[in-house]
Amino acid sequence: MKVSVDKDMCACTGTCALIAPEVFAIENHSELVVLDPEPADALRDLVVDAAEQCPTGAIEITE
Repeated sequence: MKVSVDKDMCACTGTCALIAPEVFAIENHSELVVLDPEPADALRDLVVDAAEQCPTGAIEITE
């Protein structure tokens, strides 16, 4: 699984960082950072949930 974020779409609400802090973080209150672009399968459910909860749909998951 690979995770990417369209930074132009991201509103930096922080929802993803709350759901999957091992994978996402908000830096300087204004920039989303993908800490682990290829997270372990054990984090799959959290990453999928974070993507589904993203209000702007900025998170993309590919296999």
